[in-house]
Order: sequence, then structure tokens, then C-alpha cells
Amino acid sequence: MIRSIAMRALFVIIAAATMRAQCGLDDKRNPAELVNPVQELAVRGNWKGAQEVTEQNLRSCQSGQEGSSCRKLNNFTLGFLAQREALDCNLQGAARRDLLQPALTSYKNALTEPPADGSTLNNLAVVEQELGDTAEATHAWQQAIELDSDAAWLYALRLGDLYL
Repeated sequence: MIRSIAMRALFVIIAAATMRAQCGLDDKRNPAELVNPVQELAVRGNWKGAQEVTEQNLRSCQSGQEGSSCRKLNNFTLGFLAQREALDCNLQGAARRDLLQPALTSYKNALTEPPADGSTLNNLAVVEQELGDTAEATHAWQQAIELDSDAAWLYALRLGDLYL
């Protein structure tokens, strides 16, 4: 029950943080239409199904500037799903790296769509740290601090934890 509530809250945060930076989807789709089916699958632990729906959503995004927000949201979601699966399933070693590497790629893909945002940079930094690249994690958190004054305290705290 608590896990279910936590997963739902995280997906709401994903959509809200990403869309807050975007001021709405530019291809006229409601973020909830994209995120809710994925959320339901992830809450049930169906990571593969959630990933497949997100990849389908990503393929359906418009090209060019019109689909920028759609691509950003879906790439962020793909990264988040891989990251959560690696953590929630308590994977270690190569199995964990095998999920974190696609998360890293997805977050970087999300950041190719303007504007850059603190929540994506934060998640990228967490994955970089998990993969042992502290220099890249430091850089991502520093960028997040500069870009997102509302959550700069959180990113600064995480950056400080990295230095400990």
C-alpha cells in the first residue's frame, strides 16, 4: 500500500516537474494521458509493460519543436522507470548497471529537449553517482542548482552528501 502511494506520488511529481518547466505539452496532449497508464503498470511491478507503453508514447510524439515536450516527458519517464526498477528490485552488480545505463541515456536524451530542468539533472546525477562517475554527478548537480532555485537546497544537499 505504501509502495503504491509512493509510486503514484513519484509519477505525479515527474509529470508536474517536467510540465512545469514546459508550460504544457506543445503537442496538445495532457501529461496525465501519457503518464497514468505507465504509472498503473509500474505500481504493479510490471516494469517491462510500463517501459513498452512509454516507448510507444515516445514514438507517437510529433517531430520537431511541436513534439519537444512529449519527447522530454517520455525520455524522463523511461529513465525514471529503469532507475526505479534497479532500486526497487534491489539489484546489484552487473544487473543494476544494466538498468542504470539506459536510465542514464534516457535522462541525457530528455536534456536534449529544451529547456534543461533541475529534476532531470538531479536524476541524472543520482544515476551517475550510482555508476561511479562522481565528476559527472557533481557537474549535473551544479547545473541543477543553477537552473532550479526552488529545489536548489535539495540538489546542494545531495551534492554535499557526495563529498562526504
